[in-house]
Amino acid sequence: MLHQVSCECGYEVRDGDEQVLVRRVQQHVRENHPELVDQVTPEVIRGWVELVP
Repeated sequence: MLHQVSCECGYEVRDGDEQVLVRRVQQHVRENHPELVDQVTPEVIRGWVELVP
């Protein structure tokens, strides 16, 4: 089972490890949506996670 997050900008990330996924999404936010860095916490990201087969 993979964890997945899809960003409104079209970026998608999948990983089998939720912690790795959260770090990758945080990096994406820092690089592509810096205005949201303070709002997008690990807890917020975990709320976006979908499980995919």
